[in-house]
Amino acid sequence: MTKKCDSGLACVLNFSDIPEEGIKLSLMASSQEQMALADLIGVQKIEGLKADLSLMPIKLTAGEFHLTGSLQATVTQPCVVTLDPLTQDIDEPLDIIFTPEEEKVKEPLYEDLSDLDGPIFELIEDDKLDLGEILEQYLAVSIDMYPKRADAPQSLTGDGWTFTTEESLGRKAFANLDKIIASSQKKPK
Repeated sequence: MTKKCDSGLACVLNFSDIPEEGIKLSLMASSQEQMALADLIGVQKIEGLKADLSLMPIKLTAGEFHLTGSLQATVTQPCVVTLDPLTQDIDEPLDIIFTPEEEKVKEPLYEDLSDLDGPIFELIEDDKLDLGEILEQYLAVSIDMYPKRADAPQSLTGDGWTFTTEESLGRKAFANLDKIIASSQKKPK
């Protein structure tokens, strides 16, 4: 069964209505939704936000559902060095298992979606699946929040000030941390 949500990202499903064979969904955000989401996330512009998804009941575990698919968008935001507009193409796979069992849902410790190994577990609440909210969350963690143009200068100079990156000075953040740790471990207690 293929379903197209008529209202962009505002697509809420009831898990109890998902047929045994599952459903395929195609969602595309309206320009108003993309503008509102860009404002919410803190970027200049989001374009072409869409998702192709498949939601299947997991036959071996009663009450669980597997959402797979992909999320695509083009995000425009300022370079953190030059403030020039910079675009980033997002193409994120989605792999989520919805479960009614709280003990299966853990708070993952990851910086971005590339740190994941396997599906994320989400708790089913009130038999509802808000696909728009899921897509908004995935998009937000997929965006590089500190984008820098490849040709951005390593140092900037203004009237009475200079900004220089650690990399341009040949230093790396936490470069001396290993020495500090080693010396603290040698001290008698």
